Amino acid sequence: MTVPDQDYIRRKIATATAKVGRPIDYRRVERLVGPNPVKSPPSTGSLLVAGAVSSGSTIAFDAASVTGYLRSGDKFRITGDNTLYTITNQVVAVANAFTGVTFAPPLAAPAADNAPVTMYFAGDVAGVIVRVSGYPANLIDGAIIQARDLLVILPAVSLPFDPRTADLVRIDGVWREIVSARPRYIRDLAGMWDLQTR
Repeated sequence: MTVPDQDYIRRKIATATAKVGRPIDYRRVERLVGPNPVKSPPSTGSLLVAGAVSSGSTIAFDAASVTGYLRSGDKFRITGDNTLYTITNQVVAVANAFTGVTFAPPLAAPAADNAPVTMYFAGDVAGVIVRVSGYPANLIDGAIIQARDLLVILPAVSLPFDPRTADLVRIDGVWREIVSARPRYIRDLAGMWDLQTR
């Protein structure tokens, strides 16, 4: 009898989940090391262009409140310009603004001061098919597992990286933090992950 290889089994898990699962969005959260461990994606309200820009490959953004950093590979669009721009440097927010943001390709159309900006973060994976459920009442202890926690069962082949605590998932429009990520193994490879989200 031939034993199916691990990758075949992992793909079958993903196929079975797709039949009964639902889509979520996954967000990888990174933190800078050192004395200022800010995170990416940043915490912000609506970003706006800070100062009119007519051409070039450098821009500034601001918001009423922003902390964290933008990283190389993040993308953005400016209202009125359908071009998708890719950020090419790392910029930490200072005084509710990102200044000196470099990007490619060069600006296709002038950007007005206070033009709204839509961000697409490098660590985002949209439309991941998972199974979502609450926890059984006998497992809810109010400390390790809380009544509002949700269990997300994620096929391992669904992401280009392993999930980890502090990353985020968006379920029904609400971002939830992963507080525990436990793999279920098929021999020596993770076949799926149990993600406790809060």
